[in-house]
Amino acid sequence: MTETQSVAPIELRKRAIGPLDKRRNTRRCRSCAKLRVKCEGGPACQRCIRMKTPCELQRVQQRSIQFIHAPKHGLLSATPLQMRRHDDDIYLDHFASFLQRCDFSREFSASTREIMAIIGRYPLLSNIAIAIGALDTSRRGSIRSFTGTKSPRNIAFLRCGISLKYLDAEISTITSVFREDVFWSTFLHGLFELIAENSGDSFATHMTYGLSRMILLLQPADPLSIPTKSLIDVFWLLEANRLIIYGDDTLISPLECPWRSYRDNWPIAMKNIITLMIQAATFAQRLFTRIESIPEEGRCFDPSLDCLAKEGIEIKAAILNCKEISNLEEMHKDDYTRLAVIMHGALLLYHCRNFTFYSCWEMRETPQLDQREIDTEVTMILSQSQILLSNTEIPGVLLLFPLRMAGTLVKSSTLQGKILDILYQIRRKGFVISDRIEADLQELWYHEWTTTQPNEMEI
Repeated sequence: MTETQSVAPIELRKRAIGPLDKRRNTRRCRSCAKLRVKCEGGPACQRCIRMKTPCELQRVQQRSIQFIHAPKHGLLSATPLQMRRHDDDIYLDHFASFLQRCDFSREFSASTREIMAIIGRYPLLSNIAIAIGALDTSRRGSIRSFTGTKSPRNIAFLRCGISLKYLDAEISTITSVFREDVFWSTFLHGLFELIAENSGDSFATHMTYGLSRMILLLQPADPLSIPTKSLIDVFWLLEANRLIIYGDDTLISPLECPWRSYRDNWPIAMKNIITLMIQAATFAQRLFTRIESIPEEGRCFDPSLDCLAKEGIEIKAAILNCKEISNLEEMHKDDYTRLAVIMHGALLLYHCRNFTFYSCWEMRETPQLDQREIDTEVTMILSQSQILLSNTEIPGVLLLFPLRMAGTLVKSSTLQGKILDILYQIRRKGFVISDRIEADLQELWYHEWTTTQPNEMEI
């Protein structure tokens, strides 16, 4: 729609007179308008009567409106070329931005450009990279869907499904050779599940049956790019957390694989903590499996449990010794040392708490912590986790294990609310798997509340 006589929009707004406008709708006569003097309106105006001149109103030209035909989406066709980027390019930009917000390690965060080069090198990786970028886009409102087009969220799951088909086809052809594209594709699928699925079960599957099996194929002499070496370090960090959170087994040990060649990239504190986390997790598996295999009446005198109690004390001593040899007191040295301190406190709570579930341990010497020590570690975990979330790009998914351990030991509603607030911040950064930790803690707190207030529940 066009106007044959154009009038600036601002002028129209100034002249417009509606039913609530208090101005008088007057027009100057021709004589006053010609002389550019004030006119009260007429006919006849006071000036023309005083001057004894004819008073005639001005003729107002009517603006005509002309309708023209425009093709469908004509406005879109007039959009400048630089604004009409392909959606895949936008999603890949968001994927790169998401990786920059995932500082799993120094080397990983510094290799974003090289990682994008790997994505471009292997066709197997493009769909899952676009899926992650599209899912991140959907949560930021960067792209709006038009009628008849799929939303970024729909595109994310569609591309993820396509990528899984390609990945399954490639895995079926692998014999005994480590493939960098399959390794990266499996990791990215696990990362997608962390931001798409709140249960985290698919993430655990990708870690166990994907990345672990690929690392088993890795030979020390295999040439690896710097990003892939850093990804192996990230794998062990995520694997250690997975073992404890899900109570699963691991297919490989960090002391028996080529990771030993690359873990020098880690600060010594984090390196020691990861090793101890895997050791404590595998010990917990043996501990609970053995107890459940013994009848309850025979547990108090079973000699195998005496050996497990002794081994548990040795592991606790190793955890405490790690704090000294790793200089964890200097947590302000860098962000990853701070993360190691948080992990250390959570690991100490986790290991000692495993000896509190069965009464058979009450007759034995076991690793224990008094209430003061527990409160100290819980307070440290909450305060330092908040600092990392607020001031760094270390992904919040690495804080789920410490927050869960702290949550199982807090009793006050104030501390419980603080934990929920931190979990909410982690979710806002994209990791919806935090919902699972929140649900577990809410269920635990409700159970503890109902068992400590039986009278109120009966009423």
